Amino acid sequence: MKKFFKFNLLLLCVFIIFSFPFTKAPYTPENKYNSVINAIDKTYPKNQDVLRIMSYNLLADTPGFEGSPAYLRASGVCNILNTLKPDVAGLQEVGRNWFFSLNQGTTYSFISPVKTALFGTMTAIIYNKETVILENSGEYVFPETYNGKLRCAVWGLFKEKRSDKKFLVINTHLSLKEKGSDSPLEQATNIIILANELKERFNCPLFFVGDFNSDKRSLYNTSSACIYETLCTVSDDTVNLSFEKGCGENKNFSSYSADHIFLKGEAEILRYIILSQPDFVELSDHYPIFIDTKI
Repeated sequence: MKKFFKFNLLLLCVFIIFSFPFTKAPYTPENKYNSVINAIDKTYPKNQDVLRIMSYNLLADTPGFEGSPAYLRASGVCNILNTLKPDVAGLQEVGRNWFFSLNQGTTYSFISPVKTALFGTMTAIIYNKETVILENSGEYVFPETYNGKLRCAVWGLFKEKRSDKKFLVINTHLSLKEKGSDSPLEQATNIIILANELKERFNCPLFFVGDFNSDKRSLYNTSSACIYETLCTVSDDTVNLSFEKGCGENKNFSSYSADHIFLKGEAEILRYIILSQPDFVELSDHYPIFIDTKI
């Protein structure tokens, strides 16, 4: 009985310790990114009659990653979200400190049951409760992965408040290359299976976003283009569908990109933007991308 009590007391202590953030206050309204973010907002204003979907790999600051402490970068990321106001955003490499920083610095909600604060995944979807309603959600861990915390998919079924139209978003982070039991091509195949199942189940436009570590312009491995083309067999890269494109100085549309927003179904893609402004180099090793769409 005493051993049982001590064991449970130890578990409680561990839970309490890990329930508190290891980060500092992340968000201040005035910071050095304000001017460039406000300029982007004026150039690409978010109209009330469009849906804005974003994808961003934040670069975790936990062991095994190369990111500087999240609290040093969080004000810029929070300002991007608070100013550009995506309705739904797929985030990758959301370590514990990022989870707490985003909770403190924005009003976005995380899809439940995804909790990156302690035992959850590092792939998350956040959404604006003022503009969309979450109706269903789930999480899928790739069966062949050795790291289910990182290599997984999170999905949500949403309804636009203004139109009552429904749409799906899947967010994922595929492996960079073959490693151990990880196979990025098999992961891409699993994403397609998941997308087909959700599309048939809910019968609405589906966007799958994320860091796919693949592109038609192969960079990291010989299977990169194959993975990208596999994804394009059942969906469209929204960059090819958009009426308007925009980017910053550091990256254009002829550059390799691991980050994509694919569409399965029917939707009007009004705008595709890569936020590759030089200022954002300090925030992550990826640039945020977003689309404005009408479903």
